[in-house]
Amino acid sequence: MTFINMNYLTPNHLPHYTYEDYARWEGLWELIDGVPFACLASARKAHQRKSFTIMQLFEKALQRSNCSHCELYPPIDWKIKEDTVICPDFMIVCDEPEEGQLLETIPILVGEILSPSSFQRDKEIKYKIYEEMKVKYYLIVDVDVKTIYAYQLIHEKYELMKEYQNEILTVELPECSISVDCSLLWK
Repeated sequence: MTFINMNYLTPNHLPHYTYEDYARWEGLWELIDGVPFACLASARKAHQRKSFTIMQLFEKALQRSNCSHCELYPPIDWKIKEDTVICPDFMIVCDEPEEGQLLETIPILVGEILSPSSFQRDKEIKYKIYEEMKVKYYLIVDVDVKTIYAYQLIHEKYELMKEYQNEILTVELPECSISVDCSLLWK
Protein backbone atom coordinates (compact mmCIF):
# COMPACT_ATOMS: atom_id res chain seq x y z
CA MET A 1 0.00 0.00 0.00
CA THR A 2 1.32 3.44 -0.90
CA PHE A 3 0.73 6.49 1.26
CA ILE A 4 1.05 10.12 0.23
CA ASN A 5 3.64 12.03 2.19
CA MET A 6 1.56 14.91 3.58
CA ASN A 7 4.64 17.12 3.63
CA TYR A 8 4.24 17.47 -0.14
CA LEU A 9 0.77 18.96 0.05
CA THR A 10 0.59 22.73 0.12
CA PRO A 11 -2.42 25.07 0.17
CA ASN A 12 -2.03 25.35 -3.61
CA HIS A 13 -2.97 21.65 -3.90
CA LEU A 14 -6.28 22.11 -2.09
CA PRO A 15 -9.47 23.49 -3.63
CA HIS A 16 -10.65 26.87 -2.34
CA TYR A 17 -14.42 27.07 -1.83
CA THR A 18 -16.68 30.11 -1.50
CA TYR A 19 -20.10 30.84 -0.09
CA GLU A 20 -21.59 30.10 -3.52
CA ASP A 21 -20.23 26.53 -3.29
CA TYR A 22 -21.21 26.23 0.37
CA ALA A 23 -24.83 27.21 -0.35
CA ARG A 24 -25.21 24.16 -2.62
CA TRP A 25 -23.83 21.56 -0.21
CA GLU A 26 -26.06 19.11 1.59
CA GLY A 27 -25.56 18.33 5.24
CA LEU A 28 -23.95 20.41 7.98
CA TRP A 29 -20.74 22.21 7.08
CA GLU A 30 -18.58 25.11 8.09
CA LEU A 31 -16.30 26.90 5.65
CA ILE A 32 -13.14 28.51 7.03
CA ASP A 33 -10.82 30.35 4.67
CA GLY A 34 -12.15 28.29 1.78
CA VAL A 35 -11.64 24.93 3.54
CA PRO A 36 -14.78 22.85 4.32
CA PHE A 37 -15.26 21.22 7.72
CA ALA A 38 -17.98 18.60 8.16
CA CYS A 39 -20.14 19.01 11.25
CA LEU A 40 -21.66 15.97 12.88
CA ALA A 41 -25.38 15.79 12.21
CA SER A 42 -26.02 14.01 15.47
CA ALA A 43 -23.96 15.65 18.17
CA ARG A 44 -23.61 13.85 21.46
CA LYS A 45 -26.71 13.82 23.60
CA ALA A 46 -24.92 15.78 26.33
CA HIS A 47 -23.99 18.45 23.77
CA GLN A 48 -27.58 18.83 22.60
CA ARG A 49 -28.96 18.96 26.16
CA LYS A 50 -26.44 21.59 27.22
CA SER A 51 -27.09 23.59 24.07
CA PHE A 52 -30.81 23.62 24.84
CA THR A 53 -30.27 24.47 28.52
CA ILE A 54 -27.79 27.27 27.89
CA MET A 55 -30.08 28.79 25.27
CA GLN A 56 -32.90 28.80 27.82
CA LEU A 57 -30.67 30.39 30.49
CA PHE A 58 -29.50 33.17 28.18
CA GLU A 59 -33.01 33.78 26.80
CA LYS A 60 -34.39 34.15 30.34
CA ALA A 61 -31.49 36.47 31.25
CA LEU A 62 -32.28 38.67 28.24
CA GLN A 63 -35.96 38.75 29.22
CA ARG A 64 -35.14 39.66 32.86
CA SER A 65 -32.93 42.53 31.70
CA ASN A 66 -35.64 43.96 29.41
CA CYS A 67 -32.93 44.12 26.78
CA SER A 68 -35.11 44.53 23.71
CA HIS A 69 -32.21 45.55 21.47
CA CYS A 70 -30.40 42.19 21.71
CA GLU A 71 -31.47 38.81 20.38
CA LEU A 72 -30.31 35.27 21.11
CA TYR A 73 -29.74 33.03 18.09
CA PRO A 74 -29.54 29.23 18.03
CA PRO A 75 -27.09 27.68 15.56
CA ILE A 76 -27.40 29.72 12.38
CA ASP A 77 -24.94 30.31 9.57
CA TRP A 78 -22.80 33.40 10.12
CA LYS A 79 -21.21 34.57 6.88
CA ILE A 80 -18.02 36.33 7.88
CA LYS A 81 -16.57 36.72 4.41
CA GLU A 82 -17.01 35.15 1.01
CA ASP A 83 -14.96 32.06 1.94
CA THR A 84 -15.84 31.78 5.64
CA VAL A 85 -19.22 30.66 6.99
CA ILE A 86 -19.48 29.23 10.48
CA CYS A 87 -22.33 28.04 12.66
CA PRO A 88 -21.74 28.78 16.37
CA ASP A 89 -23.81 26.89 18.94
CA PHE A 90 -25.39 30.15 20.12
CA MET A 91 -24.95 33.89 19.63
CA ILE A 92 -26.27 37.18 20.95
CA VAL A 93 -26.63 39.96 18.40
CA CYS A 94 -27.39 43.53 19.42
CA ASP A 95 -28.23 45.07 16.05
CA GLU A 96 -31.30 45.30 13.90
CA PRO A 97 -32.59 41.84 12.92
CA GLU A 98 -31.49 40.74 9.47
CA GLU A 99 -33.65 39.27 6.77
CA GLY A 100 -32.69 36.00 5.11
CA GLN A 101 -31.29 32.64 6.11
CA LEU A 102 -27.90 33.70 7.44
CA LEU A 103 -26.34 36.27 9.69
CA GLU A 104 -23.80 38.81 8.47
CA THR A 105 -23.73 41.07 11.54
CA ILE A 106 -20.97 40.60 14.10
CA PRO A 107 -22.43 39.11 17.30
CA ILE A 108 -21.53 40.61 20.67
CA LEU A 109 -21.36 37.12 22.22
CA VAL A 110 -20.64 33.72 20.70
CA GLY A 111 -20.77 30.39 22.49
CA GLU A 112 -19.42 27.00 21.47
CA ILE A 113 -20.04 23.72 23.27
CA LEU A 114 -16.99 21.51 22.94
CA SER A 115 -17.29 18.08 21.40
CA PRO A 116 -14.57 15.64 20.37
CA SER A 117 -15.09 16.48 16.69
CA SER A 118 -14.96 20.26 17.19
CA PHE A 119 -12.54 20.63 20.10
CA GLN A 120 -9.53 21.92 18.16
CA ARG A 121 -11.61 24.03 15.78
CA ASP A 122 -13.50 25.69 18.67
CA LYS A 123 -10.51 26.27 20.95
CA GLU A 124 -8.01 27.40 18.33
CA ILE A 125 -9.40 28.29 14.92
CA LYS A 126 -12.72 29.83 15.92
CA TYR A 127 -11.09 31.55 18.90
CA LYS A 128 -8.84 33.39 16.45
CA ILE A 129 -11.70 34.14 14.05
CA TYR A 130 -13.92 35.58 16.79
CA GLU A 131 -11.03 37.61 18.18
CA GLU A 132 -10.22 38.97 14.71
CA MET A 133 -13.90 39.79 14.09
CA LYS A 134 -13.97 41.62 17.44
CA VAL A 135 -16.71 39.54 19.06
CA LYS A 136 -16.76 41.02 22.58
CA TYR A 137 -17.40 37.74 24.45
CA TYR A 138 -16.48 34.17 23.53
CA LEU A 139 -17.81 31.41 25.77
CA ILE A 140 -16.38 27.91 25.47
CA VAL A 141 -18.57 25.38 27.26
CA ASP A 142 -16.79 22.18 28.29
CA VAL A 143 -19.48 19.73 29.39
CA ASP A 144 -16.94 17.08 30.47
CA VAL A 145 -15.40 19.32 33.16
CA LYS A 146 -18.58 21.36 33.80
CA THR A 147 -16.85 24.65 33.04
CA ILE A 148 -17.53 27.71 30.93
CA TYR A 149 -14.36 29.48 29.84
CA ALA A 150 -15.43 33.10 29.37
CA TYR A 151 -13.20 35.32 27.25
CA GLN A 152 -13.61 39.06 26.82
CA LEU A 153 -12.08 41.16 24.08
CA ILE A 154 -9.78 43.73 25.69
CA HIS A 155 -7.53 45.87 23.50
CA GLU A 156 -8.37 43.63 20.51
CA LYS A 157 -7.19 40.44 22.28
CA TYR A 158 -9.14 37.88 24.26
CA GLU A 159 -8.46 37.66 27.96
CA LEU A 160 -9.89 34.91 30.13
CA MET A 161 -12.44 36.58 32.40
CA LYS A 162 -12.94 33.51 34.52
CA GLU A 163 -13.59 29.78 34.43
CA TYR A 164 -17.20 29.50 35.56
CA GLN A 165 -18.64 26.38 37.15
CA ASN A 166 -21.22 27.33 39.77
CA GLU A 167 -20.86 31.10 39.73
CA ILE A 168 -22.93 33.88 38.16
CA LEU A 169 -21.66 34.87 34.69
CA THR A 170 -22.41 38.51 33.86
CA VAL A 171 -21.84 40.12 30.47
CA GLU A 172 -22.27 43.77 29.57
CA LEU A 173 -24.28 44.35 26.42
CA PRO A 174 -24.63 47.76 24.74
CA GLU A 175 -27.88 48.72 26.50
CA CYS A 176 -28.04 46.27 29.39
CA SER A 177 -26.22 43.57 31.28
CA ILE A 178 -27.32 39.97 31.67
CA SER A 179 -26.45 37.40 34.30
CA VAL A 180 -26.62 33.63 34.07
CA ASP A 181 -26.32 31.21 37.00
CA CYS A 182 -23.85 28.65 35.64
CA SER A 183 -24.73 26.10 38.32
CA LEU A 184 -28.09 25.59 36.57
CA LEU A 185 -26.30 24.35 33.47
CA TRP A 186 -24.87 21.28 35.21
CA LYS A 187 -28.07 20.02 36.86
